[in-house]
This record gives sequence, structure tokens and C-alpha cells, in this order.
Amino acid sequence: MKKKKGKDPAFLMYSGDFLVGTMTMTNEQVGKYVRLQCLHHQKGFLTETDLKQYLNDTDLILFEKFFRADDGNYYNQKMLDVINERKEYTANRLKNFQKKKDKE
Repeated sequence: MKKKKGKDPAFLMYSGDFLVGTMTMTNEQVGKYVRLQCLHHQKGFLTETDLKQYLNDTDLILFEKFFRADDGNYYNQKMLDVINERKEYTANRLKNFQKKKDKE
């Protein structure tokens, strides 16, 4: 995937939340979950096809981590929260920079 102009290239991963949230998963499921989270971050959502590409009938614990939106796409609430927090932080930093620049 190409990097979109202005798109944040990374997201914060809270290790405690991650460990607690994946404690009952197998190592294979954790790997699938990380890939889906990265894809979710890049696209902003997941499609049913995205989920089916990674998950099978035994991955019910992973299916429960994603919710279906009104538009039919899927999302993980924690990932949306992290993305939105990062957007707000970046916007505030830019605003503060702009104020400082205007004063000079």
C-alpha cells in the first residue's frame, strides 16, 4: 500500500492492554490479530473479505474483537480510539506550532 499524504504511519500499542486483550488467544491468533489491526489502521476499517482472509471457524475469539458498522464494514473499538487520540494529538501539536509561528 502506498503511504497516503498526511496519513499517520504508526499507531500506539499499549502493551498492557494488548497482553490482557490477547491473553486467551493462541500465538497464531495473536499473529492474525496484529495483522488485522495493522490493516485496520491502514484502511480505517475492515471488510468482511479482510476478516475472512485471516480468520476461520475456530477464530471466534478474534471475530468478537470486531464490530460491524452501519455501512457493513468492520472496526475494532480500541483501534478507532487510538487512531482518534493520535489525530487529536497531532492536530493540537500543529495548532500550537502555528500559534508559535504566528507570534514570531
